[in-house]
Amino acid sequence: MIIPKKHYASFIETPESSINSLASMLSAVLKKLYGLLNDPDYNFIIDSSPTDKSDQRNYHWHIEILPRLTTRAGFEI
Repeated sequence: MIIPKKHYASFIETPESSINSLASMLSAVLKKLYGLLNDPDYNFIIDSSPTDKSDQRNYHWHIEILPRLTTRAGFEI
């Protein structure tokens, strides 16, 4: 899981100034998975509140990376 330090309910609220550090962190995590788990298939999920739901301000968006070590990755989730 990659969870931003600053709180935003929706991914789309993330300021452009934070996108570069997010990209660097994502790249580092994926490189570690590649090296440690021998280039596994994986599912990648951005879990975010809907942008039209102002009542979900307590939600904190995040990225989930789920390596598939026994079956091929796909749209099964």
